[in-house]
Amino acid sequence: MKDFLTLRGFHVETESEPQKVRGRLEHDYKLAVVLDLKLGAVNGSEVLTEVRAKYPTKPVVLVTGYRREMGDAIEKGRQIGAYTCLYNPLEMDDLFQVIEDIRMKKLQNLLVSA
Repeated sequence: MKDFLTLRGFHVETESEPQKVRGRLEHDYKLAVVLDLKLGAVNGSEVLTEVRAKYPTKPVVLVTGYRREMGDAIEKGRQIGAYTCLYNPLEMDDLFQVIEDIRMKKLQNLLVSA
């Protein structure tokens, strides 16, 4: 996924340790977070809760290949405020469209507040 996004001109940082995600967000601006719901021993909705607590407006796109198994986590993520949920096998064009939508909304908000 990182390679595809980088080829499209996005600056991408990855983090495989859930407890370090918030630290990554604190260092500089990130347009959005793409978060896998199945992170080994940690449920992605727990990471989403932590991100949402510190960054309530940060768009978080959930991704999972376990649609049925993660149904409760997907619903919880939506309640917490996830931007959307995409399912594996991931269509990269769907991800590109979601990121472009987020970017356009951010630009619109900046123009409205200017």
